[in-house]
Amino acid sequence: MTLPITSLYAALLTMMMLGLAASVIAKRAATGISILHGDNMDLALATRRFGNFIEYVPMALLLMALMELQSASGLATLQPLEPDFVTYQPFHPLKADLLRCMADPTGAEAYNAALALTRNEPEKRFLEWKKGTPIYPD
Repeated sequence: MTLPITSLYAALLTMMMLGLAASVIAKRAATGISILHGDNMDLALATRRFGNFIEYVPMALLLMALMELQSASGLATLQPLEPDFVTYQPFHPLKADLLRCMADPTGAEAYNAALALTRNEPEKRFLEWKKGTPIYPD
């Protein structure tokens, strides 16, 4: 059993984590502060961003994996939340990927909703690519 969606997000989030870690390391090297933040607000913000990432992303990935393992029930879990998350961009690619796993053509509508809420050009290109690529190519 594979988890293509969770694996993709885990890889992307790992790259993001490495970027956040590199930022903290660079700020620590530049300031010479190795413990806490020494009242340096840039370092404090960088360490907090990294800390928040480490605290919340693993649980999100775990929940994503559980939902992917249960695609239909995962989608059923998401449906009642949709009115509350209609303007929350990350909701729509998750929904689209679950629909895509089930070979449901309505996944394109969820990708379109995500694209409408995305301002980042590389992310838009990625979502366009995902929208046009079958999850299990022949």
